[in-house]
Amino acid sequence: MGKEKGLIGGIKEGISKGLQILPNPNFISVSETIFDVYKMSKIDIEKSKIEIDRYKFEMEKQNLANRVLTLYMNILKSKNKLEVYRAYIDAKEKRVQLLDKKLSMRLSTKSELLQGEVDYHFSLMDLKREKKSIRV
Repeated sequence: MGKEKGLIGGIKEGISKGLQILPNPNFISVSETIFDVYKMSKIDIEKSKIEIDRYKFEMEKQNLANRVLTLYMNILKSKNKLEVYRAYIDAKEKRVQLLDKKLSMRLSTKSELLQGEVDYHFSLMDLKREKKSIRV
């Protein structure tokens, strides 16, 4: 019985130290704690950090996709504006040609023709300005 008390005392002592030496000199056993709260909390913290980083990465991907889509929509809008300006220029050019023919038949005045030419040149300037804004 005295041996058992020494054995139990040795086990308690060995658990706290991590090394257990039994009274028999032929046996040595090493013990390790099965559950360590400090280590587990560190592991949980690292897992949380990894999950947060994953969410940050996904958010950055979404922000990048949003910026790319916005830029693409702006390009399409500018392209449509250019097409509208070109169509407007064509209409103004045809109007000038029509006014020139009307003037030659004396159905229009010189001021109407000059106003049509001014409108045509303003349309050309608008088109050039829009092209410059796209290059930026």
